[in-house]
Amino acid sequence: MSNKRTDYSKTEANRMLKEFESLSGVDPLIYSQKPKDAYFRALLYKVLMDFNYMNDRQIAEFFLTKGITRTRVAVFHAVSKVDIYYLNYSDFRDVYNVYFDDKAEESKELDNKLMEKAKDASDRAVQNLPQFIKDDLYFLIHKLPLDKRNEIYELVNLRVKSWDWKSKDKCEIIESSDGLSSRVY
Repeated sequence: MSNKRTDYSKTEANRMLKEFESLSGVDPLIYSQKPKDAYFRALLYKVLMDFNYMNDRQIAEFFLTKGITRTRVAVFHAVSKVDIYYLNYSDFRDVYNVYFDDKAEESKELDNKLMEKAKDASDRAVQNLPQFIKDDLYFLIHKLPLDKRNEIYELVNLRVKSWDWKSKDKCEIIESSDGLSSRVY
């Protein structure tokens, strides 16, 4: 007779496993060291701990019943890195925010900071281009959203192309001293 105590529901753990797989798009039963697989595995462990009341030993045993070897140390270490994954991976944040609402404000702030950093980097890159002169056209379209800038690009591109095919006025005047009146019959 076994003294092992299970306070969690194996049925619920299996349901959570399938739900998590469909939500994240990652199969947690396949062992891979790719960052995406690792950080989603860590999130699954956290979900199992928080919503199915499993500890690291129980998670390791649960995966062992699936034929997957996970050590308690690996589970504990993965869960300890959840905050780091949250800061660095936006797709991790999206799935995390489905399960937990404790970092929703942090997520918004982080996304805003990332947008500002990207804009600043873009501005610095433009400023550091050699021989780049900021003219009136630059200042006009600089703050437009990308989809609007593409529209403006198409309009300007059509105008530039039209200059090539428009006829140039190349009239040539020929003067004659005799005139045509003497040659008419």
